[in-house]
Amino acid sequence: MATTFLPEYRKASHPEQTHFCPGCGHGNILKWVDEAIADVASETIWVSPVGCGGLTDSYLSISHVLAAHGRASAVATAIKRANPDALVIASQGDGDLASIGLLEALHAANRGENITVLFINNANFGMTGGQMAPT
Repeated sequence: MATTFLPEYRKASHPEQTHFCPGCGHGNILKWVDEAIADVASETIWVSPVGCGGLTDSYLSISHVLAAHGRASAVATAIKRANPDALVIASQGDGDLASIGLLEALHAANRGENITVLFINNANFGMTGGQMAPT
């Protein structure tokens, strides 16, 4: 199977496939997207938020941009407008998208921006103590 994952994370001897907590959606999302974009990886630009999701560049060997907290949809919009032929994907956790970046995501959707935004709902702020997220 074709993959964009960096080699050290595909070795069977590696004790962990990702750094994400058990039950977190980020690791599964990366796996599924990796399989889906393998043929177009050279044309793909991934936009990540700060926090756990910002470590995507540790796993996928594609172009990667780290956005300020809650701003991945806005950054993805700018990247797509500057690179109209690129496949632009933004991934955001629920705290990042639903509480901080909801306005940017709604405006991008309302304008019909040609980007993909992955909303990963873990129902908590995992990196800051596990408080409940807006979802």
